[in-house]
Amino acid sequence: MKKIILVTLIILMSCGIVRAEDKALSISGTLNDALGKLKLEDMRQGTAIDLINNKKCYTFTKPAWTLKAEGKWYHERLALGYGYTSTDKLMVGASANLLKMGDFTDIPIIDLLRLDVGLWGGYGRIQIGGGMESNNEWSAGAYFTLLKVTK
Repeated sequence: MKKIILVTLIILMSCGIVRAEDKALSISGTLNDALGKLKLEDMRQGTAIDLINNKKCYTFTKPAWTLKAEGKWYHERLALGYGYTSTDKLMVGASANLLKMGDFTDIPIIDLLRLDVGLWGGYGRIQIGGGMESNNEWSAGAYFTLLKVTK
């Protein structure tokens, strides 16, 4: 009787392992497909100064619109973007590019460095319960983008 129970447990455990491996492969396959469909082409990372709360925070932004004017000095240098701050705020900002290291070098890491300066406004939730007036917090300030995370 003990041998039958032992054999049954081994069979059940091996079925669970096989199913877990199949599921892991399908999850990673769908995750790769989903990440491939996301267009994370121009993500930028920098710092921001919150002028209302007098705090420094980190930003992760993506330009939504870039001014394109072939032959002009401001071609692809002015942008409107959106992002997220480390103080839990969704932000919208307008920025101007001052320096792109990719214009001067083709070294793989150095060409991602850039300097953008801009103004931002953000909105975040403090808590879930309570009235809407006492619940929400907005901020504004200046931000500096230092690194283009993806090409």
